[in-house]
Amino acid sequence: MINSVEGMRTVSKKLYIHYIIALLSLFYCVPLPGLSSFRIYDLVYLSFFLIHYKELILIWKLSDLKRQKVVRLAKYLWWIMLFSLCFSIILFGIQSLEIKLVRIVRFSFFLWLGIFSIVINNSKTKILKSVFYFSIAILIVSLISVGQMIGAIPALFPRHWIISYGGGVNHFLPTSSLSPHHFHIGIVMIIGASFSVYFMLKGNVITKFVAGLLFLLSFLIPSIVHTLTGILGVAIVSLLTLFTLEFKKSIGFIVAILIFCTYCLLCVSRISY
Repeated sequence: MINSVEGMRTVSKKLYIHYIIALLSLFYCVPLPGLSSFRIYDLVYLSFFLIHYKELILIWKLSDLKRQKVVRLAKYLWWIMLFSLCFSIILFGIQSLEIKLVRIVRFSFFLWLGIFSIVINNSKTKILKSVFYFSIAILIVSLISVGQMIGAIPALFPRHWIISYGGGVNHFLPTSSLSPHHFHIGIVMIIGASFSVYFMLKGNVITKFVAGLLFLLSFLIPSIVHTLTGILGVAIVSLLTLFTLEFKKSIGFIVAILIFCTYCLLCVSRISY
């Protein structure tokens, strides 16, 4: 538990581990058997708030979270979400109301975990550790996607999902354990590219090698799943990350030029289709 007001710099190890598990569970979006509206991360998030509610309440009371701008923004987002639910019921009735309610609860969990992340990741070490775990999860997702592309790993989603999103039972997008739509994995690869650039510049030899592999996969996979927008996003985010880290040596510009040239080549040749 938190030791004192000054102790807001530390939270319990148990809460932090559960927090990391909650983050990583977001990368497994396959529906639960017999419960197509629910995902494994719904259970992980619910258990996180139920198990640690006393410590989270104490964090809220002792910290200045309630005065953070992000909390005000989260409130606005929640009210917008609630308004959209009411608007949807007025227009379309109560059909699929169960799914809508599940998504509201799910989004509320996401908002609250994001808010408490400010205190949980309250040091540079904690932030880098969380980003590292996040990057490893993205790397695993990427490797599964490559395995699906070469036929070594089967589709993880139910048959009707594959037909709806992938164009047929025998042709599905290799989106790993993420949503079968290419937008989701495209966004994840953009995040992976920015993290990998950081670790390539700041990590040790092994970390740089792993980060380099993640960077290549972050650039390759959007083309595999037919999202040129994802490739452009990876290119822009990688370039911005280089400038943010003030990495202005020639190698940075060479990498950026290679990224944009490859993107232009993909656009012209349409090889991703």
